[in-house]
Amino acid sequence: MSSRSQLHYPWFTLIMSLICIGYLYLSAKGIDALFGTPLPTVTHYQEEAFLIVTAIIALLELLYFQRSKARNKVRQERRDKQFNELLEVRNKLRRKAHTYSDHADKLKLFISDRLLEYIEYDEKFLHFKNIAAEVRHNGIVCYDQVMTALKTAAEQQQDGEQQRYRSALSSMEYLWDLLDLSTTDNIAMYIANKNYECEEHYYQQLLSDGENKPPFAVSYSAQQAVIRALAGFVDIRREGDRALHTHEVYRLQTDLFWIELQQTGHLLGNENHFILLIENLIHNALYYCQAKSRKNRRPRIAIKLTTSSSDLHLTIYNTGPTIQESDRAQIFQLGYSTKRSREHRGKGLGLYFVQQIVKGYEGAIDFENIGNQAETYVIRLEFADGTKQSEIIHTVVSDTGQPLCRYHPSKESKPQAEFRFNTPLTSAEIATQSTQKTVNFLPASAEEKHGEHGEHKKSGGNQFIDPNHPDQPQWCIEYAPGKSRHKLIFRPLDISGVRFSVTLPSAESRLDADYHEVENETLQTPQQLSEDHKRFTN
Repeated sequence: MSSRSQLHYPWFTLIMSLICIGYLYLSAKGIDALFGTPLPTVTHYQEEAFLIVTAIIALLELLYFQRSKARNKVRQERRDKQFNELLEVRNKLRRKAHTYSDHADKLKLFISDRLLEYIEYDEKFLHFKNIAAEVRHNGIVCYDQVMTALKTAAEQQQDGEQQRYRSALSSMEYLWDLLDLSTTDNIAMYIANKNYECEEHYYQQLLSDGENKPPFAVSYSAQQAVIRALAGFVDIRREGDRALHTHEVYRLQTDLFWIELQQTGHLLGNENHFILLIENLIHNALYYCQAKSRKNRRPRIAIKLTTSSSDLHLTIYNTGPTIQESDRAQIFQLGYSTKRSREHRGKGLGLYFVQQIVKGYEGAIDFENIGNQAETYVIRLEFADGTKQSEIIHTVVSDTGQPLCRYHPSKESKPQAEFRFNTPLTSAEIATQSTQKTVNFLPASAEEKHGEHGEHKKSGGNQFIDPNHPDQPQWCIEYAPGKSRHKLIFRPLDISGVRFSVTLPSAESRLDADYHEVENETLQTPQQLSEDHKRFTN
């Protein structure tokens, strides 16, 4: 608020006017007749000067009055405006108070209704847990009977039939572990407790040189666990002849899967928990590989198992849509799913189970968005007549993220580059500029004529796929020979997708003294604690 307004009275003009009026009055009546004393002699010029001074004082005070009046008017307008604003704010607060009062009443009703629902839900949940405990008890009895019957039948059968019963036993154990896991309150804590129990038995077994055998299997091969998980998606027996096996690496390549599993040692805990982790990631990858909107992409799921000094690393790559960074914290939450098709809406359980299992193993899980990259390729062609030809192809990424070919600056980008020629092709050499790697390609007809040729490779028929990146091939070449015209097609492959990475500690690393050791920065000596206490009290 502004300061209080003041109006000044014209005292100087009033005093001068009274003096002038008194002098004129005394001059007219005669002061010598009244008091016997004559008036001082005043000339005509002095009278005019006095009147002029009086008029100037009156004019100045009039101007001052007008200015004061204008200032007071501005102050009054400001006060009126502030008063109106105050009234408006007061009315708004009154309306808000009424609105919030209504909302508060509605919120009270909503909370009271929800409390009643939750109380009823808790009662139902406790009742359900009691029923589940009773059902679980009966389930244990039935499970024990089924397992006993299967074991007895497996022992009585011949070698050919025993495998079927053993597979049934393994499936029953897997089913029981899944049911056991689904009824627990905290999956991660349940698995962690199991792993610590296995760790204790594993350590005792090592101390006794294998004499103190644990009552159950406490460790398992990570490589064999992945192969078991893949058995539900790939016919391992039928594809066995296509798999390349060594003592350390297991490789398998189908139309859908590319698999490379190193011998990574053992993991502690229940093998079925790790299998459930792998199956959920594969189910997630299969959904996007078989989506209708992505039929034009090369369907390929890459599974790779490697090891480091103390951990094993499992990566599963799929051709699904990339995940926004804002969803990184939500992708593993219960109920969150990116599957929004009409035929299938995800329930957000798969990746949640994966994260809980990884937490139970005290590992880590993350994902990485894979995108197409621009590249330059040099293709050197050799023909049957001895002539040679070189082509430079630039791959660019379109606005939609798709890879395109641009083998001439003046021409537009296309999904593939085609070359036509009259002479049959005998060999082709493809060089990648970024990696400085070169591979050779022999057409089928040329291979049949010349036989094997050192580093020259062939991927089947007249199609040659990028051998430098078998898990994520970035290009392929197709050769179509004709009677008079021959065609060579270079096509960049769309590799955009998501790669999930899981890191778990191996059984050997969990026995390391540094694994359970608290970091030195978190520990303080008694002297440091005493100094901190004194500093805090001061």
